[in-house]
Amino acid sequence: MNLRLSVAIALWAALAVIAVFALLKTGGFSGRKWKTSLAVFAVVLAVAFPVWRWYSLTYNGEINVDESMVLAQALKYERDWMPWRSVVADAGGPLNTWVLFWVKPFGLDFGYLTARLTGLLLMFSLAMATVLSIAEMVPKRQALLFSLPLASLLLATLNLDFLHFSSEQFPAALCAWAVWLLLKQRRTPTREKALVLGILCGALPYTKIQALLGAAFLFAVGAALPWVRVKHRDRWRRILAWQFAGGLIPSVIILVPVAASGAFGDFLHFYIDYAFGYKNTQAGGFSFQLLTRGDEGFTVLFYGALVFAALSLAALVHALVHGKKISVPLRAWVAGFGLCAGYVAVWMFSVLKSGFGFPHYLMFLLSPVALLSACCASRFANRAVAFRRRFRGTAVAVAALVSAALVSQLAIVSNRNQRFLTNWGKEVHPVAEFLKSRCQSGDTIAIWGWAAKINVLTQMAPATRFAHTCWVIDPAPQFQRHRTTYLADLQAARPKVFLDAVDEFRWYSWPPGVAARHTMLPELSTWIFKNYDAVGEIQTAQGRLPVRIYFLKTPKD
Repeated sequence: MNLRLSVAIALWAALAVIAVFALLKTGGFSGRKWKTSLAVFAVVLAVAFPVWRWYSLTYNGEINVDESMVLAQALKYERDWMPWRSVVADAGGPLNTWVLFWVKPFGLDFGYLTARLTGLLLMFSLAMATVLSIAEMVPKRQALLFSLPLASLLLATLNLDFLHFSSEQFPAALCAWAVWLLLKQRRTPTREKALVLGILCGALPYTKIQALLGAAFLFAVGAALPWVRVKHRDRWRRILAWQFAGGLIPSVIILVPVAASGAFGDFLHFYIDYAFGYKNTQAGGFSFQLLTRGDEGFTVLFYGALVFAALSLAALVHALVHGKKISVPLRAWVAGFGLCAGYVAVWMFSVLKSGFGFPHYLMFLLSPVALLSACCASRFANRAVAFRRRFRGTAVAVAALVSAALVSQLAIVSNRNQRFLTNWGKEVHPVAEFLKSRCQSGDTIAIWGWAAKINVLTQMAPATRFAHTCWVIDPAPQFQRHRTTYLADLQAARPKVFLDAVDEFRWYSWPPGVAARHTMLPELSTWIFKNYDAVGEIQTAQGRLPVRIYFLKTPKD
């Protein structure tokens, strides 16, 4: 067996053992035991992540065009930090790009290693926030066991959409920590927690506009909690004021400079208007198939959560029908179930409403579904234990059996998957190699098309605020401002290089074939002809239009 696969499975097995060990402990499960178990679980998980993802982590090539786009935006932000004046990120806000800057003190450039290290840290953060949230909802001895499916999915996934850095990872992690704060607020509401919760919710729309509805849901729940807790109702207004103040802080920090620089109109058009118009017109509504076909591991997690939810609700209905008294713990469970179910529903709407079935959108649903699953599975398990004490031993045995089955199945799947076992190597792009031999540090490049990987491989920043020209090429009338702004940016920047790379990646709404070349815009074609020399074409793949390379003309004396 491959050595790395053996180590990876051993680490995963260790996570399962730690999770089951907490259940085996007889007597009380003290806070000290919980902290020790959590710390060991976190350390093993932190080591397991890079072992499982080593080849995708170190692969110096593009896995997804969105990943390259965010890196290209970071190269642009190095020159100008002003959002919407220097970078138009469409659905992705500036925080999604700024988060990459943590690597600069370590001397790393904005390459694929930077992006995937960031994604790895964010997924570890999401996992730990979810573990802590589950521990607030279920008995702590069960928390690690019910966190294991999510941790296993994040480790063992071979879905390329989950392996690259996506603009969903940062908001998903922020949401996971916001939920943990909400659950802490449920016990003891404080102004400090309210302030931090407000900041997290206020920051979410500037990570991904798709997160706006989720942020509003979490903010509303946080605002209502002190009022629901009768003994804290006298402090509700003060706590609410602190939460609102926190919610305004990200907007003030980001939008006041944007307005002062004259880019507020671009913010409204390229970000807010864009969000309402972002829709797959060919899908005809929601893409529910994303939940069943987006990722096999997620599908199991999702339907497992629904099964446990159905069992728990059936038990609740049975209790109500037979007139049993609704105890305080049961009322608390119903409230927790309502929070989890609402959280899942809000994110399902946000993920599915555009009609685009991109699996990386499922990042938003990972933590909510794990919380719902834990909430319902714990109640079902506790009901069984309460019915017959011997069910505790049965539950432990089943947990150990399921963990062993998962490990063995993982060994079979991973052993057959060459993406896990072999080195992916390094992407060598002929256009990037050509440009590196002809350009100097500080040169910028304008790319017609969606080929931001050339920015990443050359470390040449985009000359315009568009890291891709997806919507510039789209002939729809609502994108006329994109075209006008792109040409104005290009004329102001006068980059050394202009590439027509329209066929490196195709968006469904573009004109077919050569009709999508930059010559589709007569004013752009005329300006390029007057100011640039065509230096050649490079065919990057069979059947693909060659990349046309233009260099800025040298002024004549």
